[in-house]
Amino acid sequence: MRFTPEKQSKILRPLLVLMIAGLMTTGTAFCIPEAVQASSMTAVGIQNSGLEAEERWGIKIEVIRTTAEGFMLDFRYRIVNSEKSKMLFQPGITPFLVDQKNGIKISMQNSRLGPMRQTTTNPQVNRIYTIIFSNPNRSVKKGDKVTIVMGDFKAENLLVR
Repeated sequence: MRFTPEKQSKILRPLLVLMIAGLMTTGTAFCIPEAVQASSMTAVGIQNSGLEAEERWGIKIEVIRTTAEGFMLDFRYRIVNSEKSKMLFQPGITPFLVDQKNGIKISMQNSRLGPMRQTTTNPQVNRIYTIIFSNPNRSVKKGDKVTIVMGDFKAENLLVR
């Protein structure tokens, strides 16, 4: 049986979402080889500089990019100081993204299994953690600038890849 590209997309998209949700709810972080990180994940600009994110919050922002055919945004950050970064994993902190071109607040993607965000009580240094945001109507596109907010943490002018 042959499927049209539209039918394939309708079948594969929910499977992708379930796979990502399953990986994220296990509480484990994605470990990405350094060669892949250097080639495909370039640093993004932060209004208050990447050094402030590292010094104050203990994280280094790796990338924010579109995924799932543009219907989701994949935000990745590396832990550089476990103690400082624990504040970002506190219960009750709900990350959100702001599209800077129109000011729309975009929430984390939720699945049947819960929010698509890795959580831990003991963040591990040099691990990359991921948050998946919904992107309704594909409103955020490659090249757009966004702001990520997690509690008191705020990273502005992040360029979507």
